[in-house]
Amino acid sequence: MNEDTGGSWQQLTVQCEPALAARIAELLELAEPTVMDVPAADSGRTDLRALFPAGQILTGLISVLHGLGECECALTGIPEQDWLAVSRDAWSPVALGDNVWMGPGWCAPPEAARLYLKIDPGQAFGTGQHPTTRLCLRWLIKNAADGLPATAIDYGCGSGALAISAAQLGVKKVLATDIDPLALAATTDNAAANAVASRVECIEPLVAASMPPAPLLLANILLRPLQALAPQLVRLVTTDGRIVLSGILRSQVEACRDSYSAWFTFAPAEFEDDWALLVGQRRADS
Repeated sequence: MNEDTGGSWQQLTVQCEPALAARIAELLELAEPTVMDVPAADSGRTDLRALFPAGQILTGLISVLHGLGECECALTGIPEQDWLAVSRDAWSPVALGDNVWMGPGWCAPPEAARLYLKIDPGQAFGTGQHPTTRLCLRWLIKNAADGLPATAIDYGCGSGALAISAAQLGVKKVLATDIDPLALAATTDNAAANAVASRVECIEPLVAASMPPAPLLLANILLRPLQALAPQLVRLVTTDGRIVLSGILRSQVEACRDSYSAWFTFAPAEFEDDWALLVGQRRADS
């Protein structure tokens, strides 16, 4: 491993075989980086980048990554004032389907884009670069053609990518919540940047617990919190409403579905790389 950790931040770059990228991305997420860049499956890139505070110990994480297979890890120190500028070249707009694109505000939208969602990388997860975010966004785009409901909940909103996209695609009011105050701040800023601040309301989890149910709930988190939160998320979905779950691997689909099957009837799972999306409709008898 190459190491140069001088500076206020440290960037961990992992070069690996494409088949390992999804698993490595999952482990990097669990370490809670400030920013993470995961290459799209068709980009030809095999390098993943994650930014951490300089004092965070990463030796255990790097050891686990090496245990997954052939990969090369490098730590580079980045000064406080330069880290975003250094990382900008790694970001580019992502095509989500139906001429909808997502990317940082500093990137020019493609000429063919009918809608460009501006989500800058910052201190929250969900910049559209990860397969789980793209799976959710593509579901929203596909279902917007038939009309999305008037209200929705984005549970675990991260940067607000799903909440903002839902508002852009026709949802009149989206309640967004996250346990991380930085995520709520990022969602608020990004909603304003996309001119949907009046449609996206950020609320703390304690307030979210008493929210009225909505006909659509989006939760792009991880398997364990999805399982632990199942009773609460079920309560937040109206009869005949839909729940959209992601942040899970192919191998975790059955376990996630089992946690909700008493209340929801699920469509076949959708996949991108090793990641999965589950969509269920709440039954009237539940």
